[in-house]
Amino acid sequence: FLLSWAVLANSLGAHSFADTIQKPYSPPTLVQASGIDNLIDSLPQIKPQPLLQNRYKLTVFADAWLVRDSGSGVVLAEKNGFIKRPAASTIKPMTALLVLEKYDDDFEVTVSQRAASQPGSSAGLKSNEKVTVSTLLYGLLLNSGNDAGVALAEISQNDDGYDGFIKAMNERANAIGLSDTHFSDPHGFDESG
Repeated sequence: FLLSWAVLANSLGAHSFADTIQKPYSPPTLVQASGIDNLIDSLPQIKPQPLLQNRYKLTVFADAWLVRDSGSGVVLAEKNGFIKRPAASTIKPMTALLVLEKYDDDFEVTVSQRAASQPGSSAGLKSNEKVTVSTLLYGLLLNSGNDAGVALAEISQNDDGYDGFIKAMNERANAIGLSDTHFSDPHGFDESG
């Protein structure tokens, strides 16, 4: 430990171990720190390896799952992880993202009959009700409201409305590398395709 401390102190400008103890600590300058960066960059990078067996005896009840190291992209473990499946409500964050990029929270929306009559989970919207984008986003993400998803998709009247919004969702998915993803609606309720 003392040898390591002396080497580190010397690299930071101290001439002896005694100098290091007597001088108050001052952080290294960028010039001094660059040597450490070069040392770190020269170390071999350790890449995760796929888990070849269930070493920890984990029990997963899901029909399909996948664990991937986000840094390297290596799939560490999976079960039916590459089979296409309905995405369900995991679609809703894409709807929220596109709306947040384009509309202010206080933008007011009139709920259509189509939006108010959506099956499945609901935010409790009523036809002709006026609500803000912020309220619709809460209904979409917290209540998992399919009605709120349709209302949000319909506000983009200048961009071909509902169908244009679905098209924009698919274009964004392709742009961010979700090549096996296809959106048919803004909320994830099962539909053909």
